[in-house]
Amino acid sequence: MHAHLTFSQWLRGQSSHWNWQAPALAILGIGSAYLLNTIFANIFWESFPTCLYFVVIVLLARFTTAIATGLAIALAAIVLATTAPLGTETHPAPSYALIVRLLLFIAMATAVGGLALSWQWIRWRLLQQIDSLTIAQRLIQEEFAARSLAEQNLRESESRYRRALHSSMVGIGLIDLQGVCLEANPALCDMFGYSETSLVGRSIFDLTHPDDRPKSQIFFNDCLHGDQPAYQFEKRYLHADGSIVHAVCSVSMVLDASGNPTSAVIQISDLTRQKRVEQQLAERESRLHKLAENIPNGAVFQIIVHPNGSRRFLVCSAGMAAITGIPLPDLVDDCSVLSSRIHPDDRKSIEQHEQQAIIDRKPMDVQIRMFRDDGSIRWLNFRSSPRPLPTGEVIWDGILADVTEYHQTLQQLMFGEARLKSILTSMPDTVFLLNSEAKFQGVYTSRPDLLPASESQLIGQSLFAMLPIDSVEFAKQAFEQLAATGQPQGFEFVLTRGSGTECFEASLSVCGLNEVLVIVRDVTGRRYAEAAMRESEARFQAFMDHIPLGAWILDRNSRVVYVNRFYGDMAGINPNVLIGRKAYDLYTPEAAEYHRANDLQVLQTNRPIDRLEPYLRSDGVRGEVLVVKFPIVRQDGERYIGAVALDITERTRFEHELRESERRLRSILDFSPTVISIKDLMGRYQFVNQRFVELFNRPTGSIIGRSASDLVPTEIADRWRETEVEVISTRKPMTFEETLPLSAGEHHFLSVVFPLIADDTTVYGICTIASDITKQKQDEAQKELITAQLQASDKLKSLGVLAGGLAHDFNNLLQPILGYTELLMNALPEDFAFRSMLPPITRAAQQSAQLCRQLLAYAGKGRFKVGPTNLNDAIAEMLELLRVTVSKRVTLLFQPAESLPLIEADRSQLGQVLLNLVINGSDAIGDVPGTVTIRTGCEYLDESQTRQLIPAIEGDPKSGSYVYVEVEDTGSGMTADVMKQIFEPFFTTKFTGRGLGMSAVLGIARGHSGGLTIHSQVGVGTRIRFSFPARYELSLQHSPPQNLHPAFPPNSLIYVVDDDPSVRDSACDTLQSLGYRVRGFSDATEAIEQFRIHASEISLVLSDLTMPGLSGEEIMHQLLQIRPSTPVILMSGYTETDLQNRFARLGFAAFLSKPFNQQELQQRLQEAANRTVQVS
Repeated sequence: MHAHLTFSQWLRGQSSHWNWQAPALAILGIGSAYLLNTIFANIFWESFPTCLYFVVIVLLARFTTAIATGLAIALAAIVLATTAPLGTETHPAPSYALIVRLLLFIAMATAVGGLALSWQWIRWRLLQQIDSLTIAQRLIQEEFAARSLAEQNLRESESRYRRALHSSMVGIGLIDLQGVCLEANPALCDMFGYSETSLVGRSIFDLTHPDDRPKSQIFFNDCLHGDQPAYQFEKRYLHADGSIVHAVCSVSMVLDASGNPTSAVIQISDLTRQKRVEQQLAERESRLHKLAENIPNGAVFQIIVHPNGSRRFLVCSAGMAAITGIPLPDLVDDCSVLSSRIHPDDRKSIEQHEQQAIIDRKPMDVQIRMFRDDGSIRWLNFRSSPRPLPTGEVIWDGILADVTEYHQTLQQLMFGEARLKSILTSMPDTVFLLNSEAKFQGVYTSRPDLLPASESQLIGQSLFAMLPIDSVEFAKQAFEQLAATGQPQGFEFVLTRGSGTECFEASLSVCGLNEVLVIVRDVTGRRYAEAAMRESEARFQAFMDHIPLGAWILDRNSRVVYVNRFYGDMAGINPNVLIGRKAYDLYTPEAAEYHRANDLQVLQTNRPIDRLEPYLRSDGVRGEVLVVKFPIVRQDGERYIGAVALDITERTRFEHELRESERRLRSILDFSPTVISIKDLMGRYQFVNQRFVELFNRPTGSIIGRSASDLVPTEIADRWRETEVEVISTRKPMTFEETLPLSAGEHHFLSVVFPLIADDTTVYGICTIASDITKQKQDEAQKELITAQLQASDKLKSLGVLAGGLAHDFNNLLQPILGYTELLMNALPEDFAFRSMLPPITRAAQQSAQLCRQLLAYAGKGRFKVGPTNLNDAIAEMLELLRVTVSKRVTLLFQPAESLPLIEADRSQLGQVLLNLVINGSDAIGDVPGTVTIRTGCEYLDESQTRQLIPAIEGDPKSGSYVYVEVEDTGSGMTADVMKQIFEPFFTTKFTGRGLGMSAVLGIARGHSGGLTIHSQVGVGTRIRFSFPARYELSLQHSPPQNLHPAFPPNSLIYVVDDDPSVRDSACDTLQSLGYRVRGFSDATEAIEQFRIHASEISLVLSDLTMPGLSGEEIMHQLLQIRPSTPVILMSGYTETDLQNRFARLGFAAFLSKPFNQQELQQRLQEAANRTVQVS
């Protein structure tokens, strides 16, 4: 009963075992566990959160408490379950038992939940503590890593600072608070002329110029006391050799952590050379201004300015009008005319300078831009001094000079100096930091275009991969030498890019541990900068030496202190020799006294004077100079005499030459091949040249003052007038082509009409220049004709290649037809029923062969037997045949020229040419009476004429003598369209024609290195001339008759080699019918191998020219190597002449043209046998 107690029974109080000890024990256990848990949590966990030992104890206490609490609750539940009365149906448990059990169940559930929550809380605190420890450890590691990286960066930064300090061109040093030098870089040591050991420990104030020491001390003390953190100013230093060093000094204080100064950093930039250049420039500019103020072409003025702002000229020299382009009366009447011409951007500047000059009571010197009437801008030097009057007016005394050319030169000089300064102050060097394996560790550049990739991509890559291939070996040698010696090395390399070729220098030095510093410097830019500096200085010196005025300066003792080269050239003396000498030593006593009086007058009156003086030039010619002498007063009061001399001898001579030039210009215009005329604004002629007079065939007097309508038709004159009006309104020239009907015929002109503009920008006339381009137009038309002929020739050449190939293949097809037809005729009896069908087949094959010969002739491959030929004799032999071929109503005439040179030609093809041309002429005449004339002759053709032949002679056209035959008819002639197509194959205007006659004539001309000339006119007739190169060196030779020997003996062995089975079988059957033993081969290699074995038995080899694998030339070469005496007959669909040119040196016995019959084959066998006997 007790063992089977269920929870529901216990919960309902169905148990008789119940007492009050179990609840009390459970409550006591729960309270103890909770108290113990709270004590451990409050004391250990909160008091020692950072101590790992106590953390472990607390965690164990927590865990133990949770377990004890759970065990106590479980024990109490067990005790209650086993001791409480369960109750029965007859004796139920007390009513409160159900409540007690329910509370006990809730307590158990709470205990279990607390146990779980306690475990989760313990786990969470444990994980939190572990994460805190992990985070703390990671933070410590990161702090150590950051500190190591910062120390490494600090060391690298210090190393780079040291390198930059020692390689810097600026002097850098460290001084203490008393100004004593603690550290100095090489640039600072070189600047002062001391070694580093000598400079360290020396006061920087001792090196300062005595005049600059107080100022330096004041600035340094202000910076030391914190009044200013740094300062910079220009000062002077004393060099070790006693010279003065001009420099810019920058001083910055080095502060400690509390902000107190501990030392100072000084940066000194050497300005000695710059100061020297500036001083020279200042001195030259001062001399230049003094000279410019007294140039004779200058303008002197005096302006009064009233309090209301109005102004007017009191004095204005005549040079003002020449400079400004404004008439002098207009300037004097209205001063605002001059102000309106000033560039708007310069007006405000002049006002500011005027106000400042009045305040400072100093002269105003400014350059302004001024517009002229012609739209151009001139630069003017405006120098004036104000004199305020008691009445409130201000008088300005000044001088105005045109300095446009000087300003342009100065702008170029300033541009060159600015560019030079930019080059010198920029840092174009590229710095690479490499490891011991020459791989990039750092890239520092201001020229990313030099890099083959971005800086990040270069890190880890090899330096040698960036260099050109031809520079890699030098770079490796320098790298190896650096590693071996530790001494700096260098090499050069060149980069070629789209902008050009650039040269670079690379210097290698050891930097740190296993690191190499590479500095790449663009030598190209530096060289360009040096060249620009030299050019700038040369331009400035050239300006003074080449100014077209002799200039010199004398001191108060009349000694020469400056003289330019132009004066030396005028006097014929080296300018350097004059420096320091007395000027009067160069003159006679009378002249010296004269010049001394002038100089004394300048010094006493303090005003310039000008004199016109004669002088003897260095070339011995006497001339005149305009001399202007003026006083020069330096700031220290020292007075000098400046002088400029203008040689007006050349001006006088120039005026004379100008008049002479005008006369020559008139002569040039009169004899010019162009038509030149000048009209006024009303269109009336004011000038015409001689060509104009000749062209219109009218005297000059009848043209001047008249308009174009008196010379040309009204529509042309109106068109000219419209053009002239447009030119006058737009002030722009117009170019056009026109055709004029003149008495000498129609002429083409290229005309240019442009306005004539005076100095005041007004148009006063129109000039027309017309070039006669009639001949040019004719040449262009002739050129277009020649181009069309050349294009037609190229087209005919292409068609010729096609026709030659077709004829060759067609001849191979005709060979078996003709061969087997002839064999059948010989084999069949006379009374055979079908024997009569064979002759038509033979004739058709022969006609086809004739057609192929025409195609070969068109292709230029139709010459069979070429030899010396007398053209008259060849034509005379054919006259009877030609007369038979023409119509009975056509008269055939032959007009031979005497003593013609020989030509090299094929008589049969020459006959074909004549036959085709005569028949065409007869057909063109038709059924009406007419004449066909054959002429011969000899003419000289130059290179341009040979290019016009159809077809154009291939290769370089050569001038020389050409023999021609000309066929002229009185027929209907040809249209232009027909003439373009007459040489195209199969084109014909005849109903029964094949269209190959003229194509064959063209091919024969090409094969004979000749050409055709065609002239035809519809309704008049056609003339065709065939030209052959003359051969004066040839002569007619009659060879003696040869003794023919019989062909090869019967039953002789003959090899037939041809890849075409029909041609091979036909040749074999024909030879067998003649009684020979024949063996055929389709493969050339097999035939050669068999010939090698049976060479002594073979009497003849009959081979095709074109074989797969081996050419006919290779077959002959190998056969003759095996047995040189073996006769070889070549077969081909081409003609014999081409093969003779190609294979004559190989010595083939005979040539057989396809298609051939039995008789032709026997003839070739006879020739081969006869040649074999002669050779043997």
